[in-house]
Amino acid sequence: MFQVYAQKCQAFDLSGCKDIRDSLVAGINTATSLSLIVAAIFMVIGAIKFITSSGDKGKADEAKNLLTNVLIGIAVILSINILFGAVFSFFGGSGGTGFTIPSLPTVSTTR
Repeated sequence: MFQVYAQKCQAFDLSGCKDIRDSLVAGINTATSLSLIVAAIFMVIGAIKFITSSGDKGKADEAKNLLTNVLIGIAVILSINILFGAVFSFFGGSGGTGFTIPSLPTVSTTR
């Protein structure tokens, strides 16, 4: 009569998590999302600083340094997310964090 649908564990909503792995994946996805939002905000701030530097070399260099640091931060965030995906897939299950490790298909050499 009544059907209960299993709620999937999602980022920003941990109520549907069944086990610790689901909770970790949801937490990692939440942290990644928030970090990328903050990085995007800093990227906009750096771009505005660069545009409004008005030819002042010191301000332009400061803005370039900010943009460089934001890009390095984004690379670190995504690398950590990929690393967690690799660890989760190594210990069983799918990558879970949204990234999967690419693999080549197996080729048979016998005829």
